[in-house]
Formats: sequence, structure tokens, C-alpha cells
Amino acid sequence: MAGDDILIYSLSEHRELIFGCLEAVAPRRVVEIGSEAGGMTRELAQWAEEKGAHFVTVEPYPIDEVREMDERSEHFELVEGRSPEALERVAPADAYLIDGDHNYWTVLHELRAIYSTGEPLAILHDVGWPCARRDQYYSVDALPPEAVHPHSYTKGRVPGTAELTERGFRGDGAFAVALEEGGPRNGVLTAVEDFLAEHDGLAYAHVPAIFGVGVI
Repeated sequence: MAGDDILIYSLSEHRELIFGCLEAVAPRRVVEIGSEAGGMTRELAQWAEEKGAHFVTVEPYPIDEVREMDERSEHFELVEGRSPEALERVAPADAYLIDGDHNYWTVLHELRAIYSTGEPLAILHDVGWPCARRDQYYSVDALPPEAVHPHSYTKGRVPGTAELTERGFRGDGAFAVALEEGGPRNGVLTAVEDFLAEHDGLAYAHVPAIFGVGVI
């Protein structure tokens, strides 16, 4: 499951949509939550350089290339830490890309933090299968115990099958997934829906591609 720009789980697969949204909003500050292998981070950093904008990425385990980008570019800033706590060290932005830990608790608290100071554009990844209605955890120990469903580090997910299997999309120990699909407080899309229920006046658009993209 090593990161690679050709893998379809990268947010960069939706670059045309993302940059179209950014062109429409013309943000001066953009925050990315989760850079992983840096595929989208590189493109956003270049975009910020061309537009004279400021781009921040929040990542607990940045790769060397992202660290080097932070050192050489005045338009790019790395905040090393785990979201949503790390967002406390980030100034409010005009636009956010949310592609960090794909579970209900994390996404709900990220959205609450982001919208506590305004109404920016938010673009979310993994609002579709397999994380829409099933939590995924990169670090179980970093979450409150009540935020974690029973889970597996070895079993995988197959489209159209609610039960976990011995094959399918899995982390091979790199991340865990909830044993059960659906139900309260489970999955990224569920977090988005519950957040929107707390806030009148926000609009949401959903792109039903694999892994999915959502725009608030």
C-alpha cells in the first residue's frame, strides 16, 4: 500500500475538480489535512507559488520531500502534528482539503474546528466507498476509546459486501477498519451529514466516485 501518484486512492485523481473549486473561490490561504506520499501536496504548493497564496499542510509523519518544500518555499508551510489537535496551531484559511484519518470522530472534529471561525470552502476525500459508512483508523491509540469501533488490522473491504473478508482493500497492518459498516458515528460521510445537521445555511455537493469527493 505504498503511496504512489498513480494509485486511485490519491486525492490528486480529482485535481481538475479541486483546482476548479479553488479558481472559483480564489483563496489567499489553503490548508491541506494529510499529505501522505505528497502527490496532491506538490501540486497545491506549485499552485500557491503561481497564485501568490499561502499553502499549509498538516501531517503527523511528513515525507522528506515535504520537509524540504517547507524549507525552500516562502509560500508553503508544514505543520507537523495530528489533526484535529494540530489545527489549533494553524491560522484560519479560505479553503481546506480534508484527507487525513478517515473516521467519524476525526472528520467531525476537523469540520467543527474549521468552521468555528468562518465559512470556508472545504473539500473532503473518502466520502464514498469504502470509508463513507465504515471507520478507518491510522492510529487507534490517538483517539478517545469511545470513538473507536471494534476493528481489524488484517481483514479487507470488497465493494458490495458489508462483511470484511480475507482479501480486498486493506492496510496490511498500516491501518485498521471497523468490523461493522453503517450505524451511528461510523464513517466519513456520516460525520459530514451530522456536521451539516448542526449548521444551517451550508451547502454540500457529493461526487460519487470511488473513494468519493465532497464539497461544503
